[in-house]
Amino acid sequence: MNVIEALKRGWGTAISSIPLIGIIFVLNFASALIMLALVGINPTPEKINSIIFPVMLFFAVLMLIWIVLQGGIITSIISKIKSNDLKLGDFIQNSFKFFPRLLGLNCIGGISTILFIFVGALLVGVFLAVGKGQNIFFNILSFLVGVISIAGTMFVALGVFFGQYLSVIEDSGVVTALKKGFKVFKLCWGRTIGLFLLMAAQVLIASFIINVIVALISRVTGQQTIAIVINVILTSAVNGLVGVYVGASIINLLLSVKEDPASAA
Repeated sequence: MNVIEALKRGWGTAISSIPLIGIIFVLNFASALIMLALVGINPTPEKINSIIFPVMLFFAVLMLIWIVLQGGIITSIISKIKSNDLKLGDFIQNSFKFFPRLLGLNCIGGISTILFIFVGALLVGVFLAVGKGQNIFFNILSFLVGVISIAGTMFVALGVFFGQYLSVIEDSGVVTALKKGFKVFKLCWGRTIGLFLLMAAQVLIASFIINVIVALISRVTGQQTIAIVINVILTSAVNGLVGVYVGASIINLLLSVKEDPASAA
């Protein structure tokens, strides 16, 4: 399956999965309202500094909630693709069933990505410092290390990301899912990057349209609060649609590779 076909099928699945979009919308909308309550509409630096701990705690709780729901969302999308039924009656059960392994995979992905970025940045800084930014050998070396660090970070992040989906698709453990995730990414890395670039472009366009709409409403009404509320509603709706669209597109790609590995090269 090529990138365009995966996106087409992902879009078809998304627009016929309104209840699932609604679940993601509610999570996004509720979290945005809580953030507004914590931070306020126009927070000052002093206000932000005074609530930094509650905000960090909130994001940690929100991340855990998202990981819990991730299993239910992925299983619903798989069911929709295979049988045209979201099977939301099993949503909560599937959410908690896959939570431990998805939590482990998210932790592995996050820690590995941070380590790659940190080590890469550290080595680049060391080589630039040794060469004082004027030695061509160390400048080239730091550039190469930077490129390798970025490539390694992408490889690890996307391999683990695929592993999360495959752990649900194949109901496999963390180690098995990781191995399969990296294997699949190596098989179809070109289409994976193309898929993410096209989805990122679509999200940017949607964000731009929302910002234009909110800016016009703010100018016409002169009410910043109304504009912010509308922004939250529109952004939450788009995030709900994008969440299912992205998941469905990736799952379609993974299922096609699973069915015909030879076509992934």
